[in-house]
Amino acid sequence: MEMVIAAGLSALVFAGIGVLLVGGMSTWIMGEAKVDAESTAELGIRTVTNELRSAMLVTVDSNGLGLTYELPAKDSSGNYVSPLVWDGVSRRFALANSTLYKSYGGSSFGVVTGVTLTDPLSPSGTGTYQIFTPNAGAITRQITVELVTVRDGVTSTAYNAKTNARNRETIYLRNVPQISR
Repeated sequence: MEMVIAAGLSALVFAGIGVLLVGGMSTWIMGEAKVDAESTAELGIRTVTNELRSAMLVTVDSNGLGLTYELPAKDSSGNYVSPLVWDGVSRRFALANSTLYKSYGGSSFGVVTGVTLTDPLSPSGTGTYQIFTPNAGAITRQITVELVTVRDGVTSTAYNAKTNARNRETIYLRNVPQISR
């Protein structure tokens, strides 16, 4: 009788440890997915902002999912040529198949993967957003860049969780040539 009670108690203890272990691992995986989503979105925002701050002309697509920009020319020592003139290289950021791409000089590479157009902070949590939003007016002097990335968390037959990260930054263009009156 004592053996049956001891075996039953041992089984309960091991079952409890197993539940705690599985719960801890699920939390760990969700945490890793959240960190990955946050760091990816932040890296994407930094990449875009570092490029666009120096731009002298930016044209945002009407759907807000892409933009074309021009950088000023630099001399052999890395200083801007004065007065500012375009360096002649076409550059572009655009979303395609949940990846934000940077294109220039005929080549293209992915900057951010897992981009979703669903804004988790919208009133219903299912609203959409534009990645690039220019200021109002004829000349673009500032652009708001917003990225929402999504990553898979814990997946099982009973539970499917995704985690997302949302980053947003407003960029003020430094090299927009002055318009003479």
